[in-house]
Amino acid sequence: MKIKKKCLMCNGEFVSTSYRGKVGRGKFCSPKCSQVWHSGKNNPNWQGGNKKKICLICGKEFFAKPKLNGKVWGLFCSVRCHGSWKSKNESGKNHWNWQGGITPVHAKIRGSMDFRLWRESVFARDGWTCQECGKKASGHLNAHHIKPFATHPELRLEVSNGITLCEKCHNKKPKGKEILKNIRRLKGGV
Repeated sequence: MKIKKKCLMCNGEFVSTSYRGKVGRGKFCSPKCSQVWHSGKNNPNWQGGNKKKICLICGKEFFAKPKLNGKVWGLFCSVRCHGSWKSKNESGKNHWNWQGGITPVHAKIRGSMDFRLWRESVFARDGWTCQECGKKASGHLNAHHIKPFATHPELRLEVSNGITLCEKCHNKKPKGKEILKNIRRLKGGV
């Protein structure tokens, strides 16, 4: 059965079915009126809009959604301020997964900026070309230590101890444990 109703938003008349009225629908003349009505304060999930906050790092005023209240993102005005706070409060011994500084020395070196610069210098010196097969930088290049990283710590960051190899050629070279095993064998060990 058709019923004439008034739109809650624009007060315009529209026709609805009695069924839609029974199930809580049929209050608006159009989807647009429904969307406008349900935005902002009329929305059942409305929490009062953005709240004015003060950034914990820089002291700048900013607006944050109420749902972020008490959460880390609701405390900072920007990603930069959040990152600054994290580096002071959630790194090293303050990090939840801190395990007593057990990162091996070789991992610290290979993750350092000096090591990255060493790699870039080796690649640049060799013209971004594999020194074994002559392939240009079409794939992944590796900066290989001529004298092993494990046995020559003094040469780890010497550009003269590096050579550019493509992945295929680098995989043919002995690495890490293989080198140490060969050294022990030569010294009369295992």
